[in-house]
Amino acid sequence: MIVERSDDLINTFIEEAREHLPIIEAGLLALEHKPDDHALLNELFRSVHTIKGGAGFFGLGNIGLLTHSMENVFSQARDGKLLLSHVQIDVLLASLDRLVQMIDDSANSNNIAVDVPCQQLNALVDSANQASTVLVQDTQDDDDGITLFENNHQAERIAINQGHDLETLEQYSLEQQAADETGEYYQDDLVISFIEEARDCAARIESCLLTLEDNPCDIQTINELFRHVHTIKGGAGFLRLQKIAHLTHIIEDILSLAKNANLILEKHYIDTLLEAYDVLIQLIAQYNDDAAIDIHPLCQRLLALTQAGPLEHDEPVLEERPAPAAIVITAPEDPGNEHDGALLGRHNETEESIRVHVKRLNKLIDLAGELVLVRNQIFRVCEPLISQTNGLKVVLHNFNRITSEMQEEIMSTRMQPVGVIFNRFPRLIRQLENDLHKQLELVTEGADVELDKTIIESLTDPVT
Repeated sequence: MIVERSDDLINTFIEEAREHLPIIEAGLLALEHKPDDHALLNELFRSVHTIKGGAGFFGLGNIGLLTHSMENVFSQARDGKLLLSHVQIDVLLASLDRLVQMIDDSANSNNIAVDVPCQQLNALVDSANQASTVLVQDTQDDDDGITLFENNHQAERIAINQGHDLETLEQYSLEQQAADETGEYYQDDLVISFIEEARDCAARIESCLLTLEDNPCDIQTINELFRHVHTIKGGAGFLRLQKIAHLTHIIEDILSLAKNANLILEKHYIDTLLEAYDVLIQLIAQYNDDAAIDIHPLCQRLLALTQAGPLEHDEPVLEERPAPAAIVITAPEDPGNEHDGALLGRHNETEESIRVHVKRLNKLIDLAGELVLVRNQIFRVCEPLISQTNGLKVVLHNFNRITSEMQEEIMSTRMQPVGVIFNRFPRLIRQLENDLHKQLELVTEGADVELDKTIIESLTDPVT
């Protein structure tokens, strides 16, 4: 579903896409050394899938095509049909460069050619599909004595083309099959990341629904609501959380009708959607044990809402309102509260980040500066009175301490580790290794030193 372009929504998508790009690059470089790392594959798939979903939402066709092809490659790798080696990583990195180019120029992204990278990516998928016909053990006819490789010559050719030896490819296939059978396909960290994001989106869903109850034709709110539901649906589908995916899919259908002015979200619609929101919250909270939650009756009522035909009266005037930019502030982790390997023990960690509007944060910083000035004025006025007033010195001391600590904490919200500048270096080093045919080692120190966000942005281009 393609919606009218909104500058604020597009900018939010671009901002989020740019956050995923360095994650993809770092993941690809790490995957070159650990091609069977399921956590990396899952993270890469999820980042690419997120960009693909947003691109489709805004009608950015070429970004959608390229990320779809990249997603297919990662899907084959996750299924054990393709082991990503140096050659495949080169193709993916070249595709990532093209993706970065389109993200940076999203307005003209549909004019940027993606035929070549898509063809290269599709060739990797085709190669994996050919290999899958050979590298599958026939479990239905034990009497034939068919081994893992039905055609050794074909298997060898495919493996060599992909840069692997047969022993490595066979071992990888067996390990992947064993992982699938034991259900240990997804990593705890990935699930926790999804639950954190889903809770954040769910909170916005409730707020949007309440807003629409007063203004059911607010297209900006409808778009925002659709986007949050779509995000949860995509993550749930990826993690095979079927009930969450099914419920959000039906909600998404209702919102699609509303976006196209084929349905007005009147009070009884909002009531049912709020009920669906309550069930969604339960499913998210009990994602690992949702058998007792029956969503069938609710889904039937939601489906009934989608049966309404197009409105016969004039289309309502859909109002636009700006959506403020937002940044994420993440609270520091408390090592003492970690519970390794226990999802329930890490429940509190999923609630340690919130979204704060940029204007509000900047206003808070300005107020902190003014508070410091007022503190200094109070000290000058009260200094002659310290010897005459009992307890005044202690009060002033505490006021000074609290003001200083508050200012430091507020200013720290704009601080970022300088290591984000170094994130581009591994890619440069890799290219130098290929160009010079030498093995290089990158050593960075002090990556955790923090600087103001403005300084980080100013240093990024000159340094890299």
